[in-house]
Order: sequence, then C-alpha cells, then structure tokens
Amino acid sequence: MKKLEKTPGVLYIDKTPFMDDVETLMDQRMITPSINSWIFKENSAYKTYHNKIIIPDVNYVLLNEDDWNNIETPKKYKNPGGKVLIFNPINNKRKNEDKALAGNTLTLVRLYKMPSGMKISQKNLTILDVIHKPFKYRASRSVGIKKDGFIIVMDTKTAVKSGLFHGFSDLEIYTKKDISHKDKINLDKQVKLLSATFPGSLVQNISQLIKDDSKIYNYLKVLGNLLFFVSLILTAISVTIMIFSKYQTQKRHWGIYLSLGMSKNNIMQYVFSEIFIYVLVSMMLSMAICCIGWFMLPHQYPLVFYFKYFLLSILIEVSFLIIGGYIIHSSLQRQSIAAFLRRDE
Repeated sequence: MKKLEKTPGVLYIDKTPFMDDVETLMDQRMITPSINSWIFKENSAYKTYHNKIIIPDVNYVLLNEDDWNNIETPKKYKNPGGKVLIFNPINNKRKNEDKALAGNTLTLVRLYKMPSGMKISQKNLTILDVIHKPFKYRASRSVGIKKDGFIIVMDTKTAVKSGLFHGFSDLEIYTKKDISHKDKINLDKQVKLLSATFPGSLVQNISQLIKDDSKIYNYLKVLGNLLFFVSLILTAISVTIMIFSKYQTQKRHWGIYLSLGMSKNNIMQYVFSEIFIYVLVSMMLSMAICCIGWFMLPHQYPLVFYFKYFLLSILIEVSFLIIGGYIIHSSLQRQSIAAFLRRDE
C-alpha cells in the first residue's frame, strides 16, 4: 500500500476499511437526542450487546496521524492515538448536548470466526468530539472528499493494533492533474499487480469511464439534434408541397373571385387565415401529445426544458409558412386574371 501511495502521479488514496463485522457500542447514558434520532432513523428499537446500545450503520474512516490536519473541522486535534472523532449528520439544534460526550469512551467490538472457534476483539476509545456535519477531507486545494452518514474517524495504528481492522474493501485513487502518460501506465500496472493478489477484486478506471460516458452523451446529443432538424426539414418540405398544391388547385377559383371584383389582398387574407388555422390545430394536437408523453413517460428535465424546443419547432415551421405565403403573394401580384383562368392543356 505504501508503495502504491508513493507511485509518481498519485495525489491521494481514499481507503475504505473492511469493518462490516465491527459494531459500535455506547452506554445508555451517552445516547444524546441526536444519536437517539440516528438510531431510530435506522431501527425501530434499541439493539443491545452486553447491556450497551449498538449504533447502527456506522461507517469508519482510518487516517494516519499526519492526515488528521486535513479534516475540515472547527478545530485541529493532536495525538489521535486511541481516540475517535464522530460525525453525526443529525442535529437537534440543542447547544452543548454532545459536548458531554467528549472525554467519554465508546467500545468497538468485532466478532469473527477462527478454526479454533469464535473470537472477539474489542477496543475502548476516547471520544474527541462530535460534529454535526458531513465528513470532509481536503486532499489538496482542488480535491475534496465528502462522506455522508454516521462516521467514526480513528487512527490507523490504533485500528491495526486492536485487531478490529484487517484490510481495505475499496481503494479510490486520486491522481495529479499534471500526471504524465508514462506515470499513468505505471500506475495502472501497479494497481493491476495489487488487485491480482486478491481473487474477485474489481479495478475500474473512473476517469476513463467518465470520458466514455461523455462520448456516448455527445453522440446521443448530436444524433438527437440531427433527428430534430431532419424532422423540421421534412416538415418544411411537406409544408412547401401543401402550399404549392394549394396554389395549383385554387388558382382558377382565385381567378373567378378576381373577375367578380374581389381584390388580391382579400384573397391573400383568406389564404393566410386558412394557413393559420392549420398551424393552430396542428400546434394544439402536438402540444397535447407532448403533454401526455411528458406525464406518462419518465423524464429527467422539467416541462420548461422540453417546451422551449417545442416553441422553437413551431417558430421554424411558422417561418416556412410565412415564406411560402410570401411566394404565393408575389406570384398573385405578378399574374393577371386571364392567367389564373387559363387552363393548361
């Protein structure tokens, strides 16, 4: 482990100890309202061991003595050997309710099976302080580590000597920003050599996984935009065909209207009114379909996010309709009544 920590390019290794078989015990008198709220958040009743209360779902953090200065706490703590620091996310906002815990002892117990029978390891540890905030560790100016839940921080040497700790279950390696390609390859080799000694271990390059996920996201984003604009182009083509067919089928009728005294502006008003009705009906139908899909299908973003794209598509289609209407208007102004009435042989 020390060799891996000293590997070039490694900034910090966040180590999760394997302490699933370790229980935290407290005397009944030490159960403050905040700790009591945590217990009953996880359980419906007290669980005891040798007349002591078991604190449920405790996560443990082991730090070397030098690393204690990097914990984000109201004050710094010296000589952590044989002592623990408690992070309890629940705060009942009662002043000094946990100050009485400082200086008291809690007990960590590990019950495990050996060939000779069941063995028990336990250690009484002094409580340094109780902090009602998430655990935060500052590995560097740019890298901070945050952990939620009921956290007990203790010295690594104390955990090893007491027999409570016998290895790590997870290692999260933080690398320096300026790590070279050569150091990356060397680090990858060291990690694989370490994991090869533990059957069933899993190695995952999180930074590469994030890059792969971003590539998939960008691909889907480009594909979605492409489909969006392709559908708009197809719609524009269909609108153009509709307007052209409208012109071809209705121009003789327009010629009759003109011969009876109707002005060209009145004809265009009727044409644009008809187009507006088409747009309004289609917009209402498409909005109803979008709302039904938004309520029935799982979605990640709020309705406003989808609504702006809906408005964008409506504006684009209206723009195409206005352009098409302007083309018809120009053609109508250039042609005479005889041209509208003429039949093509």
